[in-house]
Amino acid sequence: MMMPSIKTDIRKLRPEAEVYIALEDLDFAWEPNEIETISNMWESGKSILKISEKTEREIDEVALLLMDLARKGKIRERKEGVFEND
Repeated sequence: MMMPSIKTDIRKLRPEAEVYIALEDLDFAWEPNEIETISNMWESGKSILKISEKTEREIDEVALLLMDLARKGKIRERKEGVFEND
């Protein structure tokens, strides 16, 4: 049985210089009920700002979750993008 290939950048395992970690102050962990709420709000046309307010999460955290869900085909692309559907 062939094991799946894992992409590894050896430089990140043992960096020779100081490494900058982007967005390390954000929380990327999501509970299933939060993902369901955000997906439902997205599908009903709510703006990213309203989703952020409702879930009490940073707008950047919501944006990254939406990008992740979109890349995985779990939410649809919207004509109005992250803005509200009036």
